[in-house]
Amino acid sequence: MTYYNWTNALDLMRRVILQIEYLSLLLLFAAAANAAEPQVTGLNVLHRSGQTFITWKEVDPPRLDKDYDDAAIRQLARQLDDGKLHYRIYRSSNRIDSVEGLAPIAEAKPLSCWNIDYYGESAQEGKPALRYVIEDGAEPLPPGTGL
Repeated sequence: MTYYNWTNALDLMRRVILQIEYLSLLLLFAAAANAAEPQVTGLNVLHRSGQTFITWKEVDPPRLDKDYDDAAIRQLARQLDDGKLHYRIYRSSNRIDSVEGLAPIAEAKPLSCWNIDYYGESAQEGKPALRYVIEDGAEPLPPGTGL
């Protein structure tokens, strides 16, 4: 019979939350190499069921005033994937004041809230472009949100 030690579980949760806070703080540095360049805003972290979702307001997102189909979003994503703007995510067990010496654990491209993999490899003209939903019963992430 296995007995669950709640004290250890709470301690583990505190450590995970602390790491998420450090991870979140660092994302503020991710949009630019120095403070003179634009930084992300609206940073949020959601952790549930073993998954952690980090969302933010993208730097200068494209204006999407109309409904886009899958093919149009894929084409726009290719145009924006020029390597100039990616969002790097770092992890540290200590407060992050600089990314010097740290290796990114992930990188997100612009338009990351759009699920361009939903229909597979090929673009689907006329099929609606879908955005990710990260909370049960919630609306899809709004355009201009990084994930």
